[in-house]
Amino acid sequence: MLKTAQIIRRFSFEEWGGTENTIWNSVLGMRRHNVESEILSTTALAPTEFEERNGVTIRRFPYFYPYWPLNREEHLQLDHRLGNPVSLQLYSYLKSADYELLHVHSTGRIAGLVRAAARKRNIPYIVSFHRGYLQMPKQERAEMERPLRHTFSYGKFIELAFGWRRHVISDASGIVCVGEKEADFLRERWPNKRILRLADGVDFERFSTPVKTDARKAFNIPPYRTLLLCVSRIDEQKNQKLLVRFISTLTEEGENVHALIIGPPSTRYYLRELTELAQELQVADRVTIVPGLGADDERLVAAYQDADLFIMPSKDETFGIVVLEAWSAGLPVLASAVGGLRQLVRDGENGLLFEPDNLSSLLNAYRTLSRYGLRDKLTTNARREASTRYSYDAISGRLAEFYRESIEEQNN
Repeated sequence: MLKTAQIIRRFSFEEWGGTENTIWNSVLGMRRHNVESEILSTTALAPTEFEERNGVTIRRFPYFYPYWPLNREEHLQLDHRLGNPVSLQLYSYLKSADYELLHVHSTGRIAGLVRAAARKRNIPYIVSFHRGYLQMPKQERAEMERPLRHTFSYGKFIELAFGWRRHVISDASGIVCVGEKEADFLRERWPNKRILRLADGVDFERFSTPVKTDARKAFNIPPYRTLLLCVSRIDEQKNQKLLVRFISTLTEEGENVHALIIGPPSTRYYLRELTELAQELQVADRVTIVPGLGADDERLVAAYQDADLFIMPSKDETFGIVVLEAWSAGLPVLASAVGGLRQLVRDGENGLLFEPDNLSSLLNAYRTLSRYGLRDKLTTNARREASTRYSYDAISGRLAEFYRESIEEQNN
């Protein structure tokens, strides 16, 4: 049995996202391929330092952000959105723990300490890019760095002292990318590097198996309204404001619709702006915002199964696991034609695409869905694709093979 560590900046079952979803299901799936993994992270958003679930060991370590001054709100914002922490305890543990391979799912200092620990132990390490970090839009990057605008960073001194600032990508035994665009970028920049483009997967059985929970009752949504669902982190990139404007327009046209928006807020100000927009457009009673559900919450599955339509209005998206979840539940999908969504959703075959941040285009896609037989065609094709092409068993098998190739290369 090959023993590996999956290292991520944060891992919280209460603040669940696409990266956590992928890591968790891959760890479970790789057991069938004789790979045993532990999950290591900081205590960000999850203070429990040791935990076991489904036979998987999760270890979390104290951390800090090397910026001054930094208030509590800014600290929490960094926890939610790509903060760049220091964890000396995690570094110390990795230098002594008995792993055969390290797989880091974060960039920055976490990746740097993984590289340093792997080199001290002479074992391979893999770097994953889940969210398009290397080609992140300037606006999103600026938003991510907002809490740090008026701070002094002393992190570079720590990085230099421990050797964390060096060649994280070029020294890696391999790179795993979710997005094809990012994989192409990396192949061009590091042509001799082993790079695996590995799409995210879905727990098809979980979302396709009927549950007893009634989502409309659970969230107090009238049963006679057409329910439009959006599941994603609540922030500027995910663009839930477009969905609120969409609901407003449909309501003005006489349609009885309701939006259910589920996801953890990245920033309080965007959640506040989203709520204020619904009030301004007089559709607050037709927009239900649920600020995140736990990984095992049956209400999430019920929301997919009880909704009438899934809408993904993102301004940018590396892949879109939630689309796979909607497909598994038999839900038709309208998606913004950006990033990885343009490869995942084939317009008119397994979903419908609309121009990003374009209300008229979204309205046209919505009306197109009413064509005779189209809804059934889309859901049938999408459901079949989710259950075969994106199964975690197949994805985990490819990743396990990549690990063994990396170890073999290291030993030769």
